[in-house]
Amino acid sequence: IPKIISEVSDSELFKTKIWETESRERPEEIYHTGFYEDKDHAYVVISEGCSNYCSYCVVPFVRGELHNRAPKDIINEIEEAVKKGINKITLLGQNVNAYQSPAASCQLPVNFIKLLKLINETKGLKEFTFVTSHPKDTSVELFKIMAECDKLKKNLHLPVQSGSDRILELMNRGYTKKKYLDLVKAYRKEMPAGTITTDIIVGFPTESSEDFQQTHDLMKEAGFDAAYIFKYSPRPHTQAEHYADDVPKAEKERRHKALLDFIKAVLVVIMLCVSMPARAELDIFDHPRQIERKKAVIVKKDDAKLLDYPNECFLKGEYEATFRSCQKLLEYKPAQGLKLQIMYLMGLSCLKLNRFLEARSYFNDVTISGAAGDDLKRDASLGIADSYFLDDKLDEAAGAYKEILGRYPPTEVGSIVYYRLYEISHQQGREEEAQQYLSRLKREFPFSFEAQLKTEEPKSYSVQAGCFNSKRNTDRFCEKLVSIGFDAYIVESPGVEEPRYRVKAGRFNSKEEAEAVKVKLKNAGYPARVSPEK
Repeated sequence: IPKIISEVSDSELFKTKIWETESRERPEEIYHTGFYEDKDHAYVVISEGCSNYCSYCVVPFVRGELHNRAPKDIINEIEEAVKKGINKITLLGQNVNAYQSPAASCQLPVNFIKLLKLINETKGLKEFTFVTSHPKDTSVELFKIMAECDKLKKNLHLPVQSGSDRILELMNRGYTKKKYLDLVKAYRKEMPAGTITTDIIVGFPTESSEDFQQTHDLMKEAGFDAAYIFKYSPRPHTQAEHYADDVPKAEKERRHKALLDFIKAVLVVIMLCVSMPARAELDIFDHPRQIERKKAVIVKKDDAKLLDYPNECFLKGEYEATFRSCQKLLEYKPAQGLKLQIMYLMGLSCLKLNRFLEARSYFNDVTISGAAGDDLKRDASLGIADSYFLDDKLDEAAGAYKEILGRYPPTEVGSIVYYRLYEISHQQGREEEAQQYLSRLKREFPFSFEAQLKTEEPKSYSVQAGCFNSKRNTDRFCEKLVSIGFDAYIVESPGVEEPRYRVKAGRFNSKEEAEAVKVKLKNAGYPARVSPEK
């Protein structure tokens, strides 16, 4: 394809016949999408291009100025779709609010509000909606028509982009934070049960911490039902391309994550209210919900579906989001059974985040509760043992695993516990004991996942002299060992928030060599242990 483009662009035909003499305006039929999401739903373009020239947006340069289709063509396309069995329509435009019928297309001008009324009258159409609205062209009159049109869905996508007036001016958006919030207030007044979503850009050139905080505050005040959050990157031909892209990438990532975590927490609260005819006023985000009929939050407290979102986050590896969404669920004081499941999931999240002490606290609360079922207590007990194991407290871990064996039938926990006890004995250099646990594992649970794991004899040994959470303390300790003649080095264990640093002294081919170094460290005042290396 690049070769063909190159040949065509270099040809005389392209230079003289097409580029210089032919009009660049595209024929009308190109605006007919013919794009169907499924047998019930179709998209209909009402306009293309944009004349706003927001400083970050490339649309006017790649799609040209705003071009509106004739109302009769739009209505005809919708009627054709209805004849094919389509009963749901989405109107598309870069800025649908700016729609104005072309002068030659009809005697009386038709703006976007009048177009909505015409579409609402289409026979056979069940429902329709539109995207995207621009705040500077949005009005209370639009909201009133939305409320009146029975077929029009009460959904509004209204991109705000930033909550800072200074950044909005640099973006050339044409409105202020106050005007935007006034629109949100008016929308909720006209449609108390309607939803509102938005777009936000973080890290726009010169965006300060204060500018970002204003955006965060706007999100709280507006009470969006969902938000699409983007990290700024320059686009060619735009005005912002000439601005210094001065917000560091790491800071863009941090701001993006902060807003993303916030809106995910909002979605959890919305899940709590799914059984409500209208959304209740929620104050945990410090913003008013402008609901005419304030109804009690009705929640089936033992409804496990409330854990769908946190579980999804956990499976995706988003452990901090899992933890925060669980915290929000606990704020609504769920029934005891659901509360314990939530706390167990918080414990698992803390394990993944290397917050071992916190994990043990959640697991312990589950195990001592009389409302927890046997299965949940067993899993929480395993969580406690795992937290000791991952925290490098092997003696405590071994004790916890053995206690589980004495409390629960081996058929339920044996494969996991035997494998962990094998690993602990192996790491502590008690090879005979390790092999006993391994034999029991393979004999009693030959088809278990743990029995299939690779369990080789150690190829070498190291001597562990210390384990730290602080990199600074690790460096100091390692330097001290080196200064007194030990071949010390640092091994970092991966962690999301709190990585662990182990200081080791040498690597040896035999256990005897490692034991000798262990004795030297002990004599120097540094307790150590020999660790097999797989």
